[in-house]
Amino acid sequence: MRWKFRNVVGETAAIGSAGQYTLVVDRPADGGGLGLGFNGGQLLYLAIGGCVSKDLFREASARGINLTTVRVLVRGNFTGEPAVSEDVSYEVELGGGTRRASSCKSWFRMWTQLPRFRTQCVEAHR
Repeated sequence: MRWKFRNVVGETAAIGSAGQYTLVVDRPADGGGLGLGFNGGQLLYLAIGGCVSKDLFREASARGINLTTVRVLVRGNFTGEPAVSEDVSYEVELGGGTRRASSCKSWFRMWTQLPRFRTQCVEAHR
C-alpha cells in the first residue's frame, strides 16, 4: 500500500491519500495555515483512537463477543519548540455483547506494554 501527501500549490494545506481515501491536512489559521483540515497532532491522536477501536472490534469478534459500541477518548498535549507530544492516555467504553465484555484490559496488552501509553478501560454494559 502507498500513502502520499502533496501540498496545494502555494499553500500549507496538503492532501493525503491512501488508496481511494483522502483527507486534508493543514495548520490552524492562527498558526500560519488556512485551517482547512486536521493538523498533524489531531491526526496522531485520532490514529491512536482509531487503532484501539478497530483492534477491540477485531479481538472481540475473535472471542465471540458482539460489541455494539466502542468509544475511545484520547488525551494528550504538545509542548516545547518544536512541539513534541507528551504522554498519551486513553479511556475506552465498551457496550453490547452476547458475552460480558469484562476482559477488555487484556486486549490492551500490546498497548500497555508501550511505556508512553496508559490505558483505562471503562466498561459499559447496555
